[in-house]
Amino acid sequence: MFLLAPVVEALRAPHSAKRFGLIVIAATLSVGYLVMGLTNAMFGILNVTVCFAALSLVVGLLSHRPQSGQTAALNSSPQC
Repeated sequence: MFLLAPVVEALRAPHSAKRFGLIVIAATLSVGYLVMGLTNAMFGILNVTVCFAALSLVVGLLSHRPQSGQTAALNSSPQC
């Protein structure tokens, strides 16, 4: 389930221009980690596991559409 989490998150993303790219990135990330893990080349190596987790986080963050309050807060930056 850990390996499929980025793919599921990308598939649950709302339909937009970036959805297909998210699915490709998530699928490549999960399949690559699984295939390299079959030979025990990846599992247990901390920096690779952290990279997988960080890229999964990026997929998760990019797959959500900001709520209306968040976009209003971003657009109303203080003027200097």
